Amino acid sequence: STFTAILIALILPVSAMAYSDVDETMAFKFAVDNFTDIGIIQGYEDGTFRPNQPINRAEAMKIITLAFPVENFVAKENIFSDTPEGEWYYNYIIEGISRGIIQGYEDGTFKPGNQVTFAESLKMALFGKEIPTEDMVYSDFHYDIKGSDWFASYFKYGYDKNLIELDVNGDINPNKPMNRGEFVELMYRVKNFDNSDPENTFDFSYNWEENQLENGLVVKTPFRWEVYSIENGF
Repeated sequence: STFTAILIALILPVSAMAYSDVDETMAFKFAVDNFTDIGIIQGYEDGTFRPNQPINRAEAMKIITLAFPVENFVAKENIFSDTPEGEWYYNYIIEGISRGIIQGYEDGTFKPGNQVTFAESLKMALFGKEIPTEDMVYSDFHYDIKGSDWFASYFKYGYDKNLIELDVNGDINPNKPMNRGEFVELMYRVKNFDNSDPENTFDFSYNWEENQLENGLVVKTPFRWEVYSIENGF
C-alpha cells in the first residue's frame, strides 16, 4: 500500500546508519553514519560496527578505494605473493597499487592482515584524494614528529588543515595502530576536505557536541570538553 511504502522510506535511512555500539558520545559517529549511508562501510550481522576493533591493510584498501573512487586507471599485475586472486580484497589491492596509493614490502608481500598505523593511514588517504604530497613543506610543529620521519610532511599538512587532532594528552602518536572508528573518521575528513584553495582548512567542529545551558543557550564543544553553566552565562 501507499502507507507502507512511505513508512519504509522513512525508516530505512535511519536503520541503515544505526549500530548498537556507536552512540552520540563518540566523536567518529557522524563519519561512521555517513560512510554507512553512502555504502562505503557496513557493520556486522549482529548490528554492531566494532569501532575499537583493529583495521588491517586489506580492510583499509577497501574503504580507501570506495571513498576516493576514480573513473579509470591502468590495472597493474599482482606483484604480491600473499594476495592470491579470488580473495575478497584482491581487486581493492590491485587498484591501490595501480593508483600508487599503497606499496608492498621488500620481500614481495603485501601482508593484508597487518594492522595499519596512523602514519600509513594518513599517507594512503592523501594519495587516495590525489593531494599533491610533493608540494608539502615540513617545519617543526610537534614533539612527536621529526623532520627525518618519512611521514613528517604529511602530518604537518594534516595538522595545518585540521585533518588530524591531538589526543587527550596532546600527543599525535604517528605509529599507533588504528582502529575502525579512528580510520573512518580520518578518511571522512580527507574525503570532505576541499583542497582546491590552498587557504582552505577542514571544519573540525562539524561533529562537536551540542550542550544546552540552563539559560537556554546552545553551545557546541569538542567531545573531551566539560561544559559548565555559571550564573552570568557560559
